[in-house]
Amino acid sequence: MNNIVIRIITGLIGVVVLGAIAGGVYWFFVSSETSSDDASSESFFARTFRPLFGVDVPTDVTPPQSTSTPTTSTGLPRFFQVWPEPVAGAYAFGASTTDIVRVVDAGTGHLFDVSLENGEARRVTNTTIPGIMHVHWRGADSLIVQYINSGSVDTVRSFNATVVYPETTAASTDVVGELVGEFLPDNIDVLATHNDQFAYMIDGRLVYNNQTIFESPLHGWQLDWIDDSTLLVTSNASSETDGIAYRVTTSGVVTRIIEPTRALTARADEGVLLMSSGIDIFVQTSNEESDVYFDVQALPEKCISDSAVRVVCGTSIQLPTIQNLPEVWYQGVLHFTDTLWEIDTVTGEAVEIGIPQQAFDIVPLSVAPNTNAVLFSDKTTGTAWVYFR
Repeated sequence: MNNIVIRIITGLIGVVVLGAIAGGVYWFFVSSETSSDDASSESFFARTFRPLFGVDVPTDVTPPQSTSTPTTSTGLPRFFQVWPEPVAGAYAFGASTTDIVRVVDAGTGHLFDVSLENGEARRVTNTTIPGIMHVHWRGADSLIVQYINSGSVDTVRSFNATVVYPETTAASTDVVGELVGEFLPDNIDVLATHNDQFAYMIDGRLVYNNQTIFESPLHGWQLDWIDDSTLLVTSNASSETDGIAYRVTTSGVVTRIIEPTRALTARADEGVLLMSSGIDIFVQTSNEESDVYFDVQALPEKCISDSAVRVVCGTSIQLPTIQNLPEVWYQGVLHFTDTLWEIDTVTGEAVEIGIPQQAFDIVPLSVAPNTNAVLFSDKTTGTAWVYFR
């Protein structure tokens, strides 16, 4: 009798196990074909085993989403390549509810607009300018293009240009314009723009509005704008010599702003004065003893002002100890692999905000006014990108 009972119990257990296996197989191969959009549908597995085991089996399971290519609400990638080819310059400006990035194709000099709403591009000009070195923006339709005019003696030409559209079709979004303007003196050493203003250095002279406002027997200066009426003049950076920097007003008042500093680099943007000795970057204040050093190391040229109290920089958590910085970076001998950081200019606190999935040597260019996207170039490839925050 006991043997019979044991056999019956064993048989029942076998039936239950086989039923479980069959149900699982059916659920896996058949029920999975049921549309997940039907909220009232329930898998065979759930219908079968909820009453048997009293377990609440989920009926609509969403698989985890891949974060390998995160996108924005517009469907564009978080890191979006604005133009497929290297660019000579890029400029972000607001248009209605979105932003536009205007790029200068490095190969042709043609201008294109790329929408940050949908990534669509349209041609702006057909003016061909080969050999472009730099583009300095004075607005979306005003720019100074510096290029090499090859000949028996190469000449650096600076074309102060405006985008001009045909009057008869000015209202059309499909209109293609041309660059029209005048040439500045040849062989300008360095040039800087601020809104619609510009200044340049040639043969050791700083020229603004056709007037010399600063002069030095030394050549090799860098130029930037601190604000509407003040320029920053910094000696070329070298790891082997001390650098110096001056404030120069547009009326010609010159003030030295830092003691001679080894490997000095500097950048001014929207009133924020960034300086570094090598890669130890800080914000200079009115009192040199209260200068604010950042939590991360970076070169000022790899930072841009985001607000009165914040900058965005391309840098790494830990930069390697390298001889001959920063000149090896300027020369293209060294390239960094960067992420994007927001840095508080009052406290120096740094927060990592963007980690690209490929190697970028980031040089921030501007912050788009509507989308708050960071426009930057990759120094290694010459391509232009935006990061949507």
